[in-house]
Amino acid sequence: MCRSIVLLALLHLLLQQCVGQAVDPRSSANGTRPVKQLPSDMPSTSEIRFYSFEFKQLYLSQHPGTVKIKGEPSKGLRFFVEAKFYAEEAISTAKFEAVDEAGNVIQKVLIQRQPDAGGHPGFYGVMRVPARPFRIVASGKGIDGKTYRLTHERLFRPTNRPKSAILIPQGGPLKKRQQFEQEYMDRMEKGWKETALEMIVMPRTRVANVMYAPYLSKAGNALGVRIEFDIEFSHDGYYNPALRLYPDYKNDGWRGRIEMKPLTGSIEPKPDEAGSPQYQPHLLAYGAGYVYRRGTTYHFTAEYIPDYVIQNETRTKFCIYYQKYRHSPELHADWRAILDDRAPTKYTLYINNANFSGEIEGLHPQGTLLKSFLEEGAKDCGEQQTSRF
Repeated sequence: MCRSIVLLALLHLLLQQCVGQAVDPRSSANGTRPVKQLPSDMPSTSEIRFYSFEFKQLYLSQHPGTVKIKGEPSKGLRFFVEAKFYAEEAISTAKFEAVDEAGNVIQKVLIQRQPDAGGHPGFYGVMRVPARPFRIVASGKGIDGKTYRLTHERLFRPTNRPKSAILIPQGGPLKKRQQFEQEYMDRMEKGWKETALEMIVMPRTRVANVMYAPYLSKAGNALGVRIEFDIEFSHDGYYNPALRLYPDYKNDGWRGRIEMKPLTGSIEPKPDEAGSPQYQPHLLAYGAGYVYRRGTTYHFTAEYIPDYVIQNETRTKFCIYYQKYRHSPELHADWRAILDDRAPTKYTLYINNANFSGEIEGLHPQGTLLKSFLEEGAKDCGEQQTSRF
């Protein structure tokens, strides 16, 4: 089985076309190897902290949004709500309830998991405010199988104050603006109710077959690192399993001086856009934030090159952005020292939304990569960083 996986990966390596440059068949001699996975601590249920619960009101500028209200919420009125946790990655299931001062349940709170742009979980919902003081309780299980029950420390004391209309668009009668807010919240609440469960079940991600190989040009020059991996999600939804690849130098002062960026990137099968299609050089150019389907294995492939290398818009040439390091003597000294270092480069990589970290050792030093790009015809980019050349 392992031999089949390696042979398949090698076949991909032979056939893959880099942008403006074909991978040399001789690259197969270097082999595609598994990334060494680093041990990761399973977050404990005991680490979860329920640190914020906010009531929010509709705010409109060019796009609908919400903003935290000032003071106490108003009795009998509906508000958007948001719950925040520390160590939310330890949560497996969650439900929310409003309880009185004695701890008796008053009502359930309609909250769902909604990821942010980075794919990290957020908890948002709609709540009608009870007529008596209350606290919010979150309960469920952690991924370690242990139960938790966390009470947010604040005791909310509802008032009879009417909801502010300041945040609703100006320019029309107050009644019309209030009606707009009512209709907007009706739509949001209806959508949440249709998809809400008694208990929120947090999605899980499975990563497999994380492989790497030197990224070589047609002429056999080492340009960077090629990464492949498979990923599968337990629930339909938006995720951002972006891969971050960092040169991990022994000299701490060199870290962060050079970053690796994806020159090419593909996902098979192709996931759905979360909104309107955006122009980008390839699917992984700005992360991996898309809508993925449960039970589907997605295969990621990308070639990473140093961030001081710029490719032109037609994807036929490269240039070297030396100016990045010339404005600071300290930066320039580190840059020169990194290029002069002949030790093989070690890389650390992370896959977002997947709790995966790994390391790669023994790849070409940065001086070799720069020399390769120069041999491929890369020129000085000049004073300004641009892809128009």
